[in-house]
Amino acid sequence: MLSDHKQWIEVIEEIIGDINAPDFMNSDTIKTSLKKLEDITGRIPDNMSDLIRLLNLAAKAMHKVLNGAAVNTKEFRKALNEAFSATCYYLTGSHGKKDRLRKAGQFLDNVMNPDPEDTSEFTGDFSMPSLDDAASLLIQIEPDDFHELENLLDLLSILEKEQSNDIIKDKLLSAITYIKDILKKKKNDGDYVIKEDDLNNIGLLLENAITGKSDNGGSGMEIASDMENKDEASDKKEDAGTKSDYMPDDMDADLVLAFIAESGDLIANAEEALLILESDPDDADAVSTVFRAFHNIKGTSAFFDLHLLTDLAHKAETLLSRIRDKEIRYAGGYPDLALKSVDMIKEIFCLIQDALDGKAMPKPKGYDDLLRVLENPEKAGISDSKTPVDTEEEP
Repeated sequence: MLSDHKQWIEVIEEIIGDINAPDFMNSDTIKTSLKKLEDITGRIPDNMSDLIRLLNLAAKAMHKVLNGAAVNTKEFRKALNEAFSATCYYLTGSHGKKDRLRKAGQFLDNVMNPDPEDTSEFTGDFSMPSLDDAASLLIQIEPDDFHELENLLDLLSILEKEQSNDIIKDKLLSAITYIKDILKKKKNDGDYVIKEDDLNNIGLLLENAITGKSDNGGSGMEIASDMENKDEASDKKEDAGTKSDYMPDDMDADLVLAFIAESGDLIANAEEALLILESDPDDADAVSTVFRAFHNIKGTSAFFDLHLLTDLAHKAETLLSRIRDKEIRYAGGYPDLALKSVDMIKEIFCLIQDALDGKAMPKPKGYDDLLRVLENPEKAGISDSKTPVDTEEEP
């Protein structure tokens, strides 16, 4: 299926090239692009109904122009560009892909049917894929997740082609080259895994692309380390202040509610798996279920800039990763730490729900202490044979 997606993306990118050609409004050029579009639409499976609807809408728009419909050429090109960019974004498996299709469809429909009384089959305002979307995809990638790395490569390729800022374009090209090099290593060595340094360096390039920064002369890891130190300093400064609302501005309530509902299922599965681990600490499937819950919540919360949730899920995921890799056993104080992480995540989701109703979103009581322990459980006196209580000195 992944190879099919790549082939479809290649065809869609050809169509995008046709759209941006000077002679696109020539009927022969539109017919050529339309033939490519109709051919690829016929190969897409029925379970991708949202994608098929968008491509059919694009084909309908092109047919209308061929039949003499008057359109604003600039807006027509822009709408088609956005529709096909959304298609590529969907095929990379990125977050919010269905919503992005609907928004692109609405934009195209508005261009072709400017009458406000006309009812569209799509709803919402258009929003192009962004560097923030790429960053949220990057944070989900694990050492053996080459599928997601290829998805990130496809997304960055789309963004690079649409970019006019030379500095940003250069950073994106550097990230693309870096990822291609990793994929080449995997091809030559089947046991190769994605290193944390690799992800840090890609993240650095994306960060510099987002901020529009050029190189500062340091190595990738030196700059990444500097960024981490700045983040820690920023966190300390924030803690010293009086911040009382951690809810980002301009949240899409419908998307967040969908995230809460989906995460509720993940949390329920994680709690069930934790019960299994109480009787069988070596159950690999149960460990994987809990790990995956933290992992998915981390990735999606990053997409929404819900940093309290992202930071907690990331550290809890690391704990489960250590258990999964048999660095530590699910025993002693670690089970209680995992349960506290789940409970804290549930509490944050309740605060998010309240924030959607207009309330402020404070940091939960005990949040910082829990993160400190998750950061280094052993320093806090936790082991697979001891809990923090066991390690406390007698008064």
